[in-house]
Amino acid sequence: MTAHDADIEQRFALAKTLAKEAGALALDYFNRRETLVIETKRDLQDVVSIADRNVETLLSERVAKALPEDGFLGEEFGLQPGSSGYTWVVDPIDGTAPFVNGMPTWCVSIAVLHQGVPVVGVIQVPCADETYAAATGMGASLNDKTLVLDPSRTIRNALTGIGSNSYVTPECVGGIVTDLLAQG
Repeated sequence: MTAHDADIEQRFALAKTLAKEAGALALDYFNRRETLVIETKRDLQDVVSIADRNVETLLSERVAKALPEDGFLGEEFGLQPGSSGYTWVVDPIDGTAPFVNGMPTWCVSIAVLHQGVPVVGVIQVPCADETYAAATGMGASLNDKTLVLDPSRTIRNALTGIGSNSYVTPECVGGIVTDLLAQG
């Protein structure tokens, strides 16, 4: 194992632990969302609450304590540069609009980049008690069970979901769908 592999493995383990901790905090807010003050950013679909901010703060503080040389980019508070070449990219509540409206289709999203290249990804779905995780050279898992992917599956015979909102034009969404199908 190289030093780079060990660095990725360390961040992968931390990302999975932090995703579960952040997911538990977010789920607590979700279960009492009627008490949250919701603020609008750009429009009624682009909202933020104290839950978003506190989950991001938890993640930022935990990463800074464990790996103080790493950068951190969060949706709510922006970039805190680092010097290690690793940057954590976090959406503390990915799907805030569904979150505040009581829909269980939100998650905690964590990625780690090395020199701008994704090397770790963890998605924690608290309402389903699911943790999707993958890292360079380590495969992918769901709740720590290795995912075995069918190589015959392509985008053409897979199930794909795409969300949109009022600030993404229909032409842009159509372009994304066209590009996805072309990759099939």
